[in-house]
Amino acid sequence: MAWIHRIVTKARALRSAAERLSRVKDIHERLELAAAIDRELHETWPNLGSSPIVRAVRVHAERVAPGATGGVSTPLRAVREAVKDKRGVLVSNRRAPEVTAQLWDDLGLKCDSFDVVGAPRKRANLIERIRHGSYDVVMVAQGFAGHGDTKAIKEACDASGAMNVLVGKGRFGQIVESIYRCLSSAPRDP
Repeated sequence: MAWIHRIVTKARALRSAAERLSRVKDIHERLELAAAIDRELHETWPNLGSSPIVRAVRVHAERVAPGATGGVSTPLRAVREAVKDKRGVLVSNRRAPEVTAQLWDDLGLKCDSFDVVGAPRKRANLIERIRHGSYDVVMVAQGFAGHGDTKAIKEACDASGAMNVLVGKGRFGQIVESIYRCLSSAPRDP
């Protein structure tokens, strides 16, 4: 019974935070408020996960007014520059047309979506396409894909030189953060 109370309390806090954010019109004030709310939520629930409110506000701010965040939303801009007009694939347990559409709209990444989990023929076909260089960026929703799928796809990416990115459950914000982390840790050309 205590766990139900914790979930209801968390949901109320998140709804209250969303209401507070919706009342603020200035993008800079909204970012500051989002960061403050995020700190409050993480103090209350340290295991909440990565900053969902701040991430959502930053992505929205960058979409509405590119550059308005004054460098706060560097990941979205950097990822857009790195993947624009490249071919990508999102590997998950289901097709995700809404995510692939958002990847095209916001990042300029031409993306396919494959549901290869539990489908050995589709998986083998996709791995062959990756090995032959059909994709520049391969995003694996490892929250749904098995270890075997993830390992086989990584090996195919290594063989073709494609960027292999583990993207949690494949949500847009997670994809942007994961690609940004991958770009940040990649060795720079001299």
